Amino acid sequence: MDKPKIIVISLIKNEDLYIKQVLNNVTDFADEIMVLDNMSTDNTYDIVEGMAKDNDKIKLQKIQSFKQSGAFTRPYFTTNTWFLSVDGDELYDKTGLQRMRAEILDGKFEDRWAISGYFLNCIEVDFDKNMAKGYMSPPSRPCIRLYNLKALRKWAQRKHRFHGGKPIFNKGYSLKSRYSMHKHLSWDESYLRFIHLCFIKRSSTDDSICRVNPTEIKLGRKVNSKYKKEIYKVGDIVDIDIKGFHEQV
Repeated sequence: MDKPKIIVISLIKNEDLYIKQVLNNVTDFADEIMVLDNMSTDNTYDIVEGMAKDNDKIKLQKIQSFKQSGAFTRPYFTTNTWFLSVDGDELYDKTGLQRMRAEILDGKFEDRWAISGYFLNCIEVDFDKNMAKGYMSPPSRPCIRLYNLKALRKWAQRKHRFHGGKPIFNKGYSLKSRYSMHKHLSWDESYLRFIHLCFIKRSSTDDSICRVNPTEIKLGRKVNSKYKKEIYKVGDIVDIDIKGFHEQV
């Protein structure tokens, strides 16, 4: 059987402080990196454009609306392809992704339609000391980031990539055929995990530290809304070592 293809799809807007690290962290994991820039007004586009000149895995595309992003996944439905959905505020564990790639290529998760892992919703980060403080997910709202498109026949994705609408599965798959890593492994044991800079400034031209994402825009949410805090600030505040998630690039 042919080995699956692994694609990262990253929907970004005004992420110039960390976008280089975000993409560097997933480069070894991916066969291809689709970067969809949703009308950035800071240096984000220029940074990614420069990276793409040196890394032929990176395919950079400007889009006019986040709602266009779902169209980039549709040609891959029913094919032997995995997609990792990455936002511009998500720094993945590079070493963990190496193990995840090996297991995907070995077929370990071919009977799963999606995999969810861990992430830390950061309220403070100190990259010099390799420490972050925040709320672990779970218990804050978990989310799926890794999708097996062989399992999917179609998906309308009314909001943006892998959001909204109802996935229609091929035979042998269903919503129940999902692997939730947090149910089996601890944060330290997990190899699908990232630090989520949702409460950290991410743009040189935007001082917001609690920005709305495309789904929240669709719902009419406001920056620093109670909704944002309710889904990401749940449980106890924890401190973690973030060595391996960030380096000077």
